[in-house]
Amino acid sequence: MMPERGRSVPGARLSGRGRRLVLDGDCLEVLPWCEGMCCRMEWDIPLTTQEYASGSYDAEQACALSNDSCREKAPACPHRGWRLRKRGDGACVHLQDNKCSIYADRPQVCRNFTCKGGWRIAASVFPPDGAAGVAVSIGKEQFLARLKDDQVFVRHPLVKLLSLFHLKEKKTVVLVTRLAGSCGQSAIHEPFFNPDLDEEDLCELLTLFDSKDSLGAVRLKFTTRCGRRLGRSEFAEVVWLLTKSRIIAEACVFNGTLAGTHRASG
Repeated sequence: MMPERGRSVPGARLSGRGRRLVLDGDCLEVLPWCEGMCCRMEWDIPLTTQEYASGSYDAEQACALSNDSCREKAPACPHRGWRLRKRGDGACVHLQDNKCSIYADRPQVCRNFTCKGGWRIAASVFPPDGAAGVAVSIGKEQFLARLKDDQVFVRHPLVKLLSLFHLKEKKTVVLVTRLAGSCGQSAIHEPFFNPDLDEEDLCELLTLFDSKDSLGAVRLKFTTRCGRRLGRSEFAEVVWLLTKSRIIAEACVFNGTLAGTHRASG
């Protein structure tokens, strides 16, 4: 039930000018309202080398470049780190009944954290909570609906595509990639089917994203170079495939600093 206009919520108040929800009180006092929000955010909870080695936490090794779990045993890697594991709903694995089950021995980063400044309210509209109670990230239909001819996509500067296979009989594309400075390769399997596009066509199309041209220009260049027209919907499917696989990304993601100027080493 929403409070009456002008009345504050016990333990919380809205700062409209600052677009922040400010929680007043200590953690235990505001738990009925925040439900352990700091333990449910998308961010990772990093551990120090000593904390990970202590064995006191349900933790995993992770790659700082890809944010994926890392199982490599190489003795030295500048991109390796450690973090607390998460549950299926995205919350910290140590969160129980909206409380930290290891509060007395929580990691140093958790000890240093404070929410006294308030939580910024994003200008986003979230769908109703699903079974997991978390918002759903953008899907294929939303991505395709937002795609415009004047958008610019570029090769991801930290991802090198090693091989590409279009398994038409399985309606699947396999992309073998390696992150810059990483110690292993990844094979990405994505559903995709276009009987008129083979591996050479897809690789040729990928090279056109080095030009920093708009999507409309890239599609026209492919038509000219390969001698056949690629429909807008066909092209959009390829853009979705390469973006979802992190082979390309919209240029604005890099704020103009990395857009096509740096490449993963061979």
